[in-house]
Amino acid sequence: MKIFRLLHRFLVRQTMPSAATRYYDKLISAVQYDYLDHFCQQIVSLAQPGFNILDIGTGTGQLPVMLAKQLPPNCHITAVDLSKSCIRTAQQNSKDSVTTGGIDFYCSDILKLDLVKSFDLIISSCALHHWRYPRKVFRKASTLLSPHGRVIILDDYADVPTQTKKEWIDLVQSKCKAGPLFRTVFSFESKYLAYSRKELENIILPLDLTLEEFTKDKVFFTAILVKDK
Repeated sequence: MKIFRLLHRFLVRQTMPSAATRYYDKLISAVQYDYLDHFCQQIVSLAQPGFNILDIGTGTGQLPVMLAKQLPPNCHITAVDLSKSCIRTAQQNSKDSVTTGGIDFYCSDILKLDLVKSFDLIISSCALHHWRYPRKVFRKASTLLSPHGRVIILDDYADVPTQTKKEWIDLVQSKCKAGPLFRTVFSFESKYLAYSRKELENIILPLDLTLEEFTKDKVFFTAILVKDK
């Protein structure tokens, strides 16, 4: 499994072409309430008025747009992605939605982006398994996190029964009316790129982050990390 993850990190391009972005955005729109809604509610429950929130690997911005409709007053979201086409779509999605909170989108590598403020919540949805240098990203997140802040990660979970994964892929494929290529890509990611709890703990082991909570739902896990006291 680790060899496939390494090959994916270094051989697959880290940005998304325009055609793939349109398809990806359609896919997320079709299934967001089957997996993003619960994650969004978790984030909202931890947010307080005036919180600064950083979204790493925002994709087409579906998560921050959902959040901006529900967050307490005066919260602000900074959303970052490597893909120019994803950021363009994210900006359009934000314009097309009525939101109460502000969102700034940046097309950048989070490891190279110079952010001078700290963040109360740092979030990421289904991006971890694509990160080329996950420990470096978590280290950067730690430097940007406020003393009492939290890092909240949603991603594919490795220790899921095969039948459960198949049922999830069937659901997504039916909602998106996707072809066989979709099934091949999703099956590969679910089987070879997903992380276990132990692997996540090993990534953050040398860092000043502690796993505060780890839960699983369907084929995903949610991890909440805090800074060491």
